[in-house]
Amino acid sequence: MRKAGVQLSSPWWPYPAIRYLQPLVCASWSVLEFGSGASTLWLARRVHRLVSLESSATWYANVQSRLIAVGCPGTDLRLRRNKLDYVTVDRCTGREFDLVVIDGDWRDLCTQTAVRLVRPGGYVYLDNSDVLDPDHRSAVRILLEAGTTVGRFVGICPGIVATSQGLLIRTPGN
Repeated sequence: MRKAGVQLSSPWWPYPAIRYLQPLVCASWSVLEFGSGASTLWLARRVHRLVSLESSATWYANVQSRLIAVGCPGTDLRLRRNKLDYVTVDRCTGREFDLVVIDGDWRDLCTQTAVRLVRPGGYVYLDNSDVLDPDHRSAVRILLEAGTTVGRFVGICPGIVATSQGLLIRTPGN
């Protein structure tokens, strides 16, 4: 995957978010991701289990081929073009993820699902939390009500000539 002429081996998150999450994410973790891409490849190399949902068939095929090429074919990448299928996350029973990343479609609904599926003391990261549309604003509000803010990470992102913001919360528990 390329953006702005750069081969991406890092998520398209603000650099401060990457620096914070890199030592936090560990090999025993289970991660759920709404929206696949460079973050999928980055996470797949670092965690025990990764479930990633994607709504675009073209992007799904791109990410799937990259996962195979870099030796991470066991990642559970799922194409879910229907909104209900995308946000309900079939075969997931609840409170089983250490981290949920929201960087795809229907962010407010994904955030509601994330709060239900993240383990006590787990983390939810919302990328592009500075976007002002109602869907993003609702997702931010849900997260702020669900846990303790760990950080708002603002900065440039790998291969993107613009700043972005990400919000990381930690749920009550451990």
